[in-house]
Amino acid sequence: MNFKVTVTRKKIKNIIIKINSNGEVLVSAPKRVPQKYIDQLIMQKEKWIVEKINSITEYYSNKKSISYIDDDEIFYLGKKYILEVIPSKKNFIEQDEKKIFIYCKKPESIEEKKKILNKWFREKIAAILEKLTVEIGKKVGFLPDEIKIRSMKSRWGSCNTTRKIITYNLHLIEKPISAIEYVVLHELSHIPYPHHQKEFWNFVEKYMPDWKLRKKILNNKA
Repeated sequence: MNFKVTVTRKKIKNIIIKINSNGEVLVSAPKRVPQKYIDQLIMQKEKWIVEKINSITEYYSNKKSISYIDDDEIFYLGKKYILEVIPSKKNFIEQDEKKIFIYCKKPESIEEKKKILNKWFREKIAAILEKLTVEIGKKVGFLPDEIKIRSMKSRWGSCNTTRKIITYNLHLIEKPISAIEYVVLHELSHIPYPHHQKEFWNFVEKYMPDWKLRKKILNNKA
């Protein structure tokens, strides 16, 4: 294995494998699970782990940082927009077919422009995710008790199955609706199936037969 694995023992029922933005494999495991079993599971999942590490590495190497200046490229719901900064007495965002306009009191301040854009992104994605979570959740028969949104580097979403809390990545705002729908179904499916075994994927495919294509779109593979 050409990757580092860090195992943390916790008061949980299932083994959870995550890959962070640095390509490190983080394993959370129940306190009484033997290390030998964990090692065997890592070997079984090696192909998936390597693919995930490569995907994350490629995503961050290709991802352009936003400078928050005129003519920056910004992706919003899968479509590329050009950024234009306009001095203003009030901070707000406007959008047309080709551009996203940042009206800003302090147009020279990168932090100010970043704050305005992220606030707008958060409001937009929150409304979309709340609507989709309810719609898809009612369809599959499972709803979370709480939804959170935050910026994450290595995951598009996560589900705390014990507390039934789903956390979505703020940067989903960059992705097409079809890809966002896949993430919503994926996290909802973890409520009855807190793992990535066959039963989990069968459940996902039952409600979204084209999930593989949507996943490729999510990771810029299609």
